[in-house]
Amino acid sequence: MKYTLLLFVFLLGKFAFGQEIRISETVKNIVAEIAEDDTYTSKTKAWIGGMTEQWSRYEKLKRNASEEELIKLTDSESSAVKAYAFKALVERENRNTFKILSRHLSDQQEIWTAEGCVVRRMPISDFFLENVTLDLKELRGYRLSESQKNALFDLNSFNTDKSFEQHSEIFRTIIDSLALMDENLVYPHSAELMKRIEPKEIYYYRIKELFKKISERECFTAIAKYKKTEDIAFLISGLEAKNVHTKLAAINAIKYFPDQAFFPYLEKIYKEETSDSRALHSYQARGLYLTLVQYKDAKSKAILTGILKNPNKEIVAYHSGLIREVLNVYSDPVYFDVEEILNKLDAEKVNDGNWK
Repeated sequence: MKYTLLLFVFLLGKFAFGQEIRISETVKNIVAEIAEDDTYTSKTKAWIGGMTEQWSRYEKLKRNASEEELIKLTDSESSAVKAYAFKALVERENRNTFKILSRHLSDQQEIWTAEGCVVRRMPISDFFLENVTLDLKELRGYRLSESQKNALFDLNSFNTDKSFEQHSEIFRTIIDSLALMDENLVYPHSAELMKRIEPKEIYYYRIKELFKKISERECFTAIAKYKKTEDIAFLISGLEAKNVHTKLAAINAIKYFPDQAFFPYLEKIYKEETSDSRALHSYQARGLYLTLVQYKDAKSKAILTGILKNPNKEIVAYHSGLIREVLNVYSDPVYFDVEEILNKLDAEKVNDGNWK
């Protein structure tokens, strides 16, 4: 029963707007201008002030479009038209807002937003959710009720002692679950989803199915999080790949699964990446160090120590900065000796005028 209300709302939203709505010529013209720009911009221009062109069009849309027209426009092919139409319905506190939100929980169409000097890219589902959940003074109108929030959450994991904002991860899980099962899942949303999806057993075989549809390297991180020995060969194939992007994706994934089977391959990559010809332009060094420090053993420490003792000061300066950055996040007693070397190098930089 715990998903009954969510399923009912989703299906109701899917079939609730079947009637044919005619869009007036005035609204069509406004929509065409919004679609041509196809970005969402807030009211004020960054730095110079004044109203943005898109916001001016949005104001016209609000003045001229009926609520029925706005509902229809939330299914537009243009992400910007969808966004402004939904925002207008939210501001009007339209009673169908929740149904529309439910229908678009798995909508992964991309939208670019520019709010002042902050530019973001997000799925339209995230944009819709922000406009009915975030407590910001510039976001006016409809807000989810407690019963509607509960309809979107697994009631067994919803803690009413916490604020709604603290449950954003649960919201994200629901959206990701729907997106993962979407047959129209494509790049770049597939890549972003594979990086953040939780390693739940019910997702495992679906992720493997996606190998045939999307790039394998997009799935490395998602698969590594399961820590299954049966996937070691698959991840090693990434470490042996000639394509640098594929190899880097595998390196980054293995930090979630630091099995000893991968270490010889990481060691080989380390030797390649720190050779004199490549050490100052290493494309993969930071990802490599992030993965190595997950091993927390003498072998990984020896690699980090080795690069810091390179006789070439330029190489040491470049890699010491990367290692310092990594250990600031993943410090461990195993690497205290490495941190001491880094501290000595920092002191030498000061005394020698940054080694110049």
